[in-house]
Amino acid sequence: MPRHKTPLKILQARMRERSKRWREANPERNKRACWNAVLKKKYGITAAEYEQLLDDQEGGCAICHSPDPKAKCFGNDTRLHVDHDHATGTVRGLLCHPCNTSLGAMGDSPARLRRAATYLEAHYAEA
Repeated sequence: MPRHKTPLKILQARMRERSKRWREANPERNKRACWNAVLKKKYGITAAEYEQLLDDQEGGCAICHSPDPKAKCFGNDTRLHVDHDHATGTVRGLLCHPCNTSLGAMGDSPARLRRAATYLEAHYAEA
């Protein structure tokens, strides 16, 4: 008697349903797994390495040293942004939203940032 094989589409649907039930039964583990997967794919670091960076920075932004209440991602969690060199992919540190976008707006150029600081200092002294 020939064996009847279950079609691939049916097997895939069963796997999707099983995965969905697991995610619903384990929301915290799923959230951690998703966060770890994003960090690994985008920046090449693990959640543990992110936490180590955060500890090294004493829980705040690497530039202004304050935590970022505006950086919302993955639900209601507040996290600092992973700052990285776009040319090499090297992670430099964790930044709050304003500091991260400021660096990006200045093209990650140290010379441009120094000129901006000089400009601000000159005009701040006048005020």
